[in-house]
Amino acid sequence: MKTLKRLTKPMNGLAFLLILLIWSGASTVFALPIFSFDVYHLEAYDRSGNWTYDADSPGFPTHDGDWFTKSPSPSYMFHYFAEKYIHQGTPTVIECVDVNLPFTDDASEVVMHFDPFSLVSFKRINTVDPLMPWDTPGQSGDERVYVSNGGHITHNGIPVLYLQKAKFVITTPYPNQAQVRALNPIFSYWTGDIGTGAPQTGYGFGDLDETLSDPAWLALFADSGYKVEMQLVDIVSTVTPSVGYFDFLFNILPATVPYSGGEVEVDLDDLPGEIAVPETKATIEIIEGTPGGLADDMKTLYLSE
Repeated sequence: MKTLKRLTKPMNGLAFLLILLIWSGASTVFALPIFSFDVYHLEAYDRSGNWTYDADSPGFPTHDGDWFTKSPSPSYMFHYFAEKYIHQGTPTVIECVDVNLPFTDDASEVVMHFDPFSLVSFKRINTVDPLMPWDTPGQSGDERVYVSNGGHITHNGIPVLYLQKAKFVITTPYPNQAQVRALNPIFSYWTGDIGTGAPQTGYGFGDLDETLSDPAWLALFADSGYKVEMQLVDIVSTVTPSVGYFDFLFNILPATVPYSGGEVEVDLDDLPGEIAVPETKATIEIIEGTPGGLADDMKTLYLSE
């Protein structure tokens, strides 16, 4: 699929985006989490984002027997798309289980709330060897970026920290044969591994609002320039026909590396042109682009540096 003709070669399945990753992955600098939360059933919904694969294999042929080939038929029902949104749904429970604070050692006094997250970046990857083709059977997956206006943490019901420009980076290995067959009895003849089926991994980052946050609590993050790192530990995913649920340990700590990233909605009718990316120092010249998503409504340029 064609995206940025001048700056990068086409990458299959992308919304209109660019990702430049100078650093990615887990931090190697040790820092003690200030907050730890058990997150139960964080909800991902609206599967109308970027196309991931078709439910199509040699043992379950619905098109050409190749899950990496998107059927062009308008009536085809076996496409699988990424979820566009993540939020605290009705079944979601977030409980603080540990704190490292000078103000209290009672984790039950601390409560966290996140605003909804939206998908702004989708990149196909090989989850076993990044240098190999993404569409290698048994190794394929994707990396998604979800952004939110932020959230807040309260202590005894009083807001003390406000997070802004929050971003989650999630790596999703695609399912293996056993996992596909377990989804539904109709897939009992499915043949082949799409990906490794390994658990998802992820991390996040954001900035604290220095105006709204309580100064005493804000001071805990002064050494990181009031930037926050978020660790998503031991993610367990549950897939249903309409939504996905995610359980994990969620750690919040002062940023140990200088994360930054920004996104901008691009008017494709104005191309070619130069686009300034908010929250970064970059201006990018774009020749042309193709929208992504089920409704061709995804036109976000995302840059991480």
